[in-house]
Amino acid sequence: MSDLHKEIHLENEICDCLADHGWLYEPGDAHAYDRGSALFPADVVAWVKTTQPTAWEMLEKNHGAQALAVLSRRLRDSLDQRGTLDVLRYDLEMIGLRQPLALAQFKPALAMNPVFWSVTRQTGCGWCARCAIRCITKMPSIWCRF
Repeated sequence: MSDLHKEIHLENEICDCLADHGWLYEPGDAHAYDRGSALFPADVVAWVKTTQPTAWEMLEKNHGAQALAVLSRRLRDSLDQRGTLDVLRYDLEMIGLRQPLALAQFKPALAMNPVFWSVTRQTGCGWCARCAIRCITKMPSIWCRF
């Protein structure tokens, strides 16, 4: 009997298409998936370390070797309670961190000349408590995402 109509062919087609369009995928990636938290913990840590290194240092200082487990558990609980879009839009608050962890970075609404723009984290703009994006030109300007 032919295996032409098995679901694995659809899965492979989807993964190949995503990989062709920039998705980071390799056939052995499934072993890194944590079913309990429904996350790729290494990807979460890599994101936090790259985008918010001081926050990761604080997590390691406060939780030691359990930093990844604490972060994964808090993220999973927040996703269950608030939903994915809410967590991505409004960040992840954790005890011991001065600022919430941003789990997404959004492109500025204005499409000015990209040579003069760069996106960096900011502590706040004074207009709202959750300002997360600061766009810098020769004259600094601040945008809220709300």
